[in-house]
Amino acid sequence: MVGGEVIGITRKRGEPTLLNVADMDRPDETLGIKVLEWRKANGIKVQIGIGDTVWWQSDLVMWTPQGAPSTPSQQGWTWDVVLPRVGYSFAT
Repeated sequence: MVGGEVIGITRKRGEPTLLNVADMDRPDETLGIKVLEWRKANGIKVQIGIGDTVWWQSDLVMWTPQGAPSTPSQQGWTWDVVLPRVGYSFAT
């Protein structure tokens, strides 16, 4: 598992969202990953923010909004929300 806190976001129309993530295991290192901002299970759009956390494995990204409650909402759980990953992660 790789991931950490979102510290930067780049959005360009028609392209996947690029996240800059502070590595949770090595805080002095940052990683980049591209994601689609919609729930893989049902296609509902989400908006990732600075301070949110993400981790990824294989072709999936798990996203948890900052301050997410630990109980389900009408749209389901608000932590470890599965998002599609695009391409590979890389050091930034």
